Amino acid sequence: MKKIFLDCGFHHGEGLEYFINNGIITTDYKIYSFEANPACFIEERVELLRNKYSLDITSFNKAVWVEDGIVTFNQENHTKSGSGSPTDGASNIDGWGSSIQGIGFNHLGYEN
Repeated sequence: MKKIFLDCGFHHGEGLEYFINNGIITTDYKIYSFEANPACFIEERVELLRNKYSLDITSFNKAVWVEDGIVTFNQENHTKSGSGSPTDGASNIDGWGSSIQGIGFNHLGYEN
């Protein structure tokens, strides 16, 4: 029986790759990765990790939340926000600074 790992905020895969590189995640795991922001391109990034490490990863371009239903997802527009993202002023939306609207976290330049 495989162990299960839930990655509930995949972003660009940097957290999952950290766990892999530090021996926390191994081929003993079935990994489910979730990322609501379409600008993070989860399917393509998971495919790269799946091939690089020979892992059993399933991706979902969806949010994980505390109840079933619909949530409003905010994406940061970097040409407007000036939040400190590496892409401030350079790109519209890339995944940095995104959040679920219901938690009240709001940068100037958010677009939902």
